[in-house]
Amino acid sequence: MLVISTHPSTRALICTFLSFEIPGSFKFWDFRDTIHTLAKELRATMSSPNPAVNVGEPSQVESYPSLQAEPEGRILHVYYEGWKHDKIRVTDSDKTFVLYAVDVKTRKPQLTIQSTSTNTTLGTIELHSFSSRIDAIIHNQAMCLTSSGVLHRKYSYNSAAFGGMKMAWEATSKMDELKMVLVDDKANAIARFEPSNWAKRKTGKFDLLGPSTSSQMAMDEVVATGLSVMHYRQLERLAAAGAA
Repeated sequence: MLVISTHPSTRALICTFLSFEIPGSFKFWDFRDTIHTLAKELRATMSSPNPAVNVGEPSQVESYPSLQAEPEGRILHVYYEGWKHDKIRVTDSDKTFVLYAVDVKTRKPQLTIQSTSTNTTLGTIELHSFSSRIDAIIHNQAMCLTSSGVLHRKYSYNSAAFGGMKMAWEATSKMDELKMVLVDDKANAIARFEPSNWAKRKTGKFDLLGPSTSSQMAMDEVVATGLSVMHYRQLERLAAAGAA
């Protein structure tokens, strides 16, 4: 195993020795003093407590505690199904594996969200005719999403999955209220929804950032609340188009 000394003077001697031009009439004793000095220095260095770095082996460095890395994000794709748009399908990033299946109705609850992994109902969403309020029950936890701002551009609620933290789905584009971001009470982005306005079937996609994939409960809540605001704004669009 090759050992390289970290002692500065030794490195200097090695570099000096290696830089010599060896003449054609080289005789070993021409360099005996230099070689003797180099060998003596190497023996002293190897027997000293100075650390050495083993070539080909990882060096030992002092480790410090670090913050736990956030889990990676995740892309989910959202599709309306049926000519009446009475189904919503949410797939994984492969656009094939269905994670959530949603029944869409005109009466309450307008959305019933099923988890395909457990084959159970994880939540229901109720919309109101004369109010912009959205009532949700997710994992048996009741939540109320209330709107604020011009044209109801922001929907806020107290998150059960994040310990009661105030969260809000906010429109990020004045031209398209379906383009949204979910932020926490410190304005940190938790997830985004990007609409696919020119697609025939695809409605858009969720970009779930680290915190929203930290647990199944967190992801379920983010998707359910995002779907509720998305569907409400889709109905607003249809109503506006019908009135035009």
